[in-house]
Amino acid sequence: MDEVLVKTTKSRRIRMVERKTRKRSVGKPKTKHLEARNTMERPKKKKRSVTLIRDHSKEYLSNLTVEFDHFGRAIGPNRFKFTSYRGVTTRKMISILIDSWDLADQCDKDQLWLNIKNYWHIRDDDHKAQVLRDCNTHWKAYKSELLKLWDNGVNPVKKYPYLDKAMWKNFLVLKSTEEFENIWKDKKLFSSEELEERVKTWMRTFGDKVKPFCKAYNESTTNGKERLEVTKGKERLQM
Repeated sequence: MDEVLVKTTKSRRIRMVERKTRKRSVGKPKTKHLEARNTMERPKKKKRSVTLIRDHSKEYLSNLTVEFDHFGRAIGPNRFKFTSYRGVTTRKMISILIDSWDLADQCDKDQLWLNIKNYWHIRDDDHKAQVLRDCNTHWKAYKSELLKLWDNGVNPVKKYPYLDKAMWKNFLVLKSTEEFENIWKDKKLFSSEELEERVKTWMRTFGDKVKPFCKAYNESTTNGKERLEVTKGKERLQM
């Protein structure tokens, strides 16, 4: 008798659960709802990129100002916007192929200052020297950042939309030859395996652009007695 009661109570509970689930699913098919939810296009997240002052009214831009302290450093509520604009403008106007700031054309520096001065409505040239010194600091940090990104496997052209692809390739070739020169001068600090691995990387990346440079340094430092041989696939290059 007890077993019959237990079975009937279980069956009643099962039927009650089935009724509740049927009521919930009436008019609201769960599968269709989930399909619609999954297929619905979600708004893409806006990626963080370079900060630029855009999409503002002429009235806002005409009243855009910045203040300086007695050291010539930007202060006030617009100091961060000014710093960002100064950095981006410097990257766009001063070529990364120039070895040092002192070698940059003075006309380019003057144009850079005029651009910043007119945009931020700076009245005089009292802060020109300090602003350009800060531009130099940002410019050198920018070039170092490009190389760090490249070493980490990130293409800087995708991060900085104003970076020209051709200029970036030339910059890589320039830096690779500089690196080779520094390593070759202190080649005693490196094993032959390390040198060979670095040259392999350069040859794989730049091809024949680096080969004449490597060959010239090899001949000038060893008088032709030693040859650095690099295996590249089945082909063996002798430089």
